[in-house]
Amino acid sequence: MKLGWKERSRERRGAGLAKVVGTGVIAGSLVLGASTGAWAGTSVKAQVAKWQKRPTHIGVTVSPGPIPKKKTIAFVECSIQACVILGQYLKDATDALGWNLKVINAGSGANPATVTNAWTQAVNLHPDAVIGTGFPRSIMNKQISQLKAANVPVIMGSVATTPGNGITATINSIPSFTLYGKAMADYTTSKMGSSASTHTLFVDAPGYPIDVTEYNGYKNEYARVCSSCDLQTLTVPNADIGTSQVGSAVVGYMQSHRTVNSLAVGFATVANGLPQALSAAGLATNVKVMITQDTTQPYLGYIKTNTLGAATVEENWQEWMWRAVDLVIRKDNHKSIKPDTTATTVPLWIVNQQSAKGQSTLDTSVPTYQTQFKKLWGVKK
Repeated sequence: MKLGWKERSRERRGAGLAKVVGTGVIAGSLVLGASTGAWAGTSVKAQVAKWQKRPTHIGVTVSPGPIPKKKTIAFVECSIQACVILGQYLKDATDALGWNLKVINAGSGANPATVTNAWTQAVNLHPDAVIGTGFPRSIMNKQISQLKAANVPVIMGSVATTPGNGITATINSIPSFTLYGKAMADYTTSKMGSSASTHTLFVDAPGYPIDVTEYNGYKNEYARVCSSCDLQTLTVPNADIGTSQVGSAVVGYMQSHRTVNSLAVGFATVANGLPQALSAAGLATNVKVMITQDTTQPYLGYIKTNTLGAATVEENWQEWMWRAVDLVIRKDNHKSIKPDTTATTVPLWIVNQQSAKGQSTLDTSVPTYQTQFKKLWGVKK
């Protein structure tokens, strides 16, 4: 795989995190798929075809035990669209149990003090558990230590860290995002081909460290399946995500790198307005495939109209948030959390125009996930 000049710089910055991105199960971390290693004996196209079939089961089958009454969960969320929607998924789960949910907005991460203050609010609520997403623990290490001292479980999602020292478990984190990156790379090469004529630009937001994990998964798999393909990288700051600045940056890059014909985007919110910006600049026809992970309503529109050949690796945050609540139940009952953290059947679904037909939203990969969790919990409503 040929590395563009931006990619070489990006590789150096990601080296520290690359050291902790391994294969297999990390204790207390939720692993997506049977393995984060290569799928021996399966061609890329066959693997992609398998992932394009919509999954039907949540992957958890062991009861967590009796449901505790009147728990209060604090959820510390980031302010971008991809984070805010998680609060509703979590509320659906806590409402099903009659629990209370307190949502605390920590901002985009552009100002670390805002994140620290949000976690201080969480501590002051004296909750039964805290769930957080996105930010490195270094920003709120003091608060995590305080929660540990108070025996309050802390569950982190989309973080480039491993459990321990106050973090009870991580969900949808290092192993998962490594695999998302691999699945994205496989989709790119299955559509573009494995030759030197494939020139991919990866647009990412390393201000969210887990995006570095996804990028490394993409880069390594891309190199494995297409050693002659070209990979370049453009990084965008957190503050620009969801604004026209991302489109302007990509247009500027592609105007000086005319061979780019494929896009990989760190997560769907980063792509907001991107097709319109490329179209206005006369560059949209250059792009044959755009792949990301997760979905926003604008991005679903791109998928359904096949704009830029858009597709996504749906990361199933709905199920992840319900698994987080399931994990809290298990902790309260002094049961093993392994059914939530080491399940090998967590659903993964690649969605393109064909599989998005008839979908008004991409709420979940498994349509009956709420029913399945309620049955697991013995909840009838």
